[in-house]
Amino acid sequence: MSSSLTLANYHIIKILGQGSYGKVLLIQRKSDGKQFAAKTFGQYPDYNEINILASFEHPNILHLEDIVMDSSDEIYVILPKADSDLSRTISKMKSLPGDEVYQKTVDLMYQIISGVAFMNKFGYFHCDLKPANILMFGDRPVVADFSLTRGGSNSLIEDLACGTITYKDYQTIGASHSMDDLKKIAKFSTQDILKFKDEKPNFFQTDVFSLGAIMYEMYFNDDLISYYASEEKIYRQYVELESEIMHKITTRETEMASGKIKSSRGTKLEDDVKVLRCVLECVRHKLSDRIQHVVDILKCDVFADKVMSQPIPGRMVANYLPTKNWCGEVTSDINKPLAKITKILVNWCTEVLNHGRYGAKHKFLLTYVVFLTLFYRTYEINRDSSRVQLYGCIALYLAVAVTTEIPMHIDFLVDTSSGAFSKREFEMTLKEFVVTIKGVIRVPSIYDVTENATEIAWWITKALDDCKVIEQSPVELHNEYAELEAKNQKLFQVRIPKNLVKSFMCNPLTQKYKLVYYKSLDQYKDGTGYMELLISFNPPIDGSIKEYHMITKTVDGAPVYSLKSENPI
Repeated sequence: MSSSLTLANYHIIKILGQGSYGKVLLIQRKSDGKQFAAKTFGQYPDYNEINILASFEHPNILHLEDIVMDSSDEIYVILPKADSDLSRTISKMKSLPGDEVYQKTVDLMYQIISGVAFMNKFGYFHCDLKPANILMFGDRPVVADFSLTRGGSNSLIEDLACGTITYKDYQTIGASHSMDDLKKIAKFSTQDILKFKDEKPNFFQTDVFSLGAIMYEMYFNDDLISYYASEEKIYRQYVELESEIMHKITTRETEMASGKIKSSRGTKLEDDVKVLRCVLECVRHKLSDRIQHVVDILKCDVFADKVMSQPIPGRMVANYLPTKNWCGEVTSDINKPLAKITKILVNWCTEVLNHGRYGAKHKFLLTYVVFLTLFYRTYEINRDSSRVQLYGCIALYLAVAVTTEIPMHIDFLVDTSSGAFSKREFEMTLKEFVVTIKGVIRVPSIYDVTENATEIAWWITKALDDCKVIEQSPVELHNEYAELEAKNQKLFQVRIPKNLVKSFMCNPLTQKYKLVYYKSLDQYKDGTGYMELLISFNPPIDGSIKEYHMITKTVDGAPVYSLKSENPI
């Protein structure tokens, strides 16, 4: 291994922290004496977290400086050394004059919201936002600690252990507690328990709730929900939260009406009300009443300044694609083991779907596209046809790690390889590959240039149908879709009935489908309507279904669910 990929370029000064999942070291670069923090992961590196640290370039998101290995083959992620964290900054804000407290809160929250909104834009929710997980570099807050951060559909796993108590929302608490648990904890009535159990979590809105709690703590220098109370009192605070905030707003508005201008803390009552109203919209119990997206927090009056109407932009880094025409180079020595690995993915996918807990079946199509791209990249670096199966399994393992919340275990891949490689060989080659590509496991995709779900579904479908698509730039594909859209030849993401999902969604190599025609039936003023669709399958699904006819409800022209179906035709 070359020294450029090792820890040999750094001096280890001391251990800053240590836990069950690794340790953080203070290190110094030999060439210039600059200090950094180095994070290790122990035996099993978190490749999802490494990918996030490597892929997001934003002034308010922690980004790695380098990724290296030491002589014992342990991965080190080199990170900038922070001055402190947001908890200490909030503590210091006690001594500021009232007007400065308001302005500093607005400035810091604008930057934090911008960072989280940028993650959300690419389908990632943080899942554990709190002052301790926001580092400070001077006056610049930086969102950090991505151990719980996930990307993609937030409904894929409903009971994800998301968030820290007092910063996570009702729905996330409800997902991890039974009704009996809540009755025991706080002697809740059924009506109170329903505040936690009446909706499934939406982890993007969990981030919204967390940011509301942080904003309150920063401005009022007090916990929105006191962590130091008993467990029963913590949960009781959640139940009474909205009414408590509304009471504080009413009290201050009454004081303002009587001519009072400032609070006992020296802050303007008008500013207090602005902050409280924004916090209230962030922490509403009902998801439909709560702010839907992190970026929409900037619509609060607190951020009325035009400069703050739009979040701070950032950039996504993607692992570059092979420059050669891989479609033409997929020879038999590559194709045979590749087909084996694809079968592993298909079998694993089917098993996961049979489990019954997971939704978002279309996400496995994205996993397959990422797998193919990473496989070509791995093979380009290591042109050894005798190790194609090893490279393919590495690509599959990483694709699953960065596109789903469901782990694919190394032992499973070793067992299914029929002796093609050992566990030790797999782990070593995997680490070397990740270090070689500098931790950027993410691949270029249509997500980089659009948030249009219909266009994303079109891209995935096209990529599965033609391997040359993953060699095209996302911008080229975006322009191609725009031309299709202009000609009114849209492709829609269609939800196939459950009895067809396993055979259709889990066989990306063998199933081909296309939209034969669509016809808009009724359109209403609120944007809803109905559409008739005819989809053809080649080869037929389950050996007999060649075409599928459906009528779906639509919202803004995109199908949302099936009302009536006839098959086969």
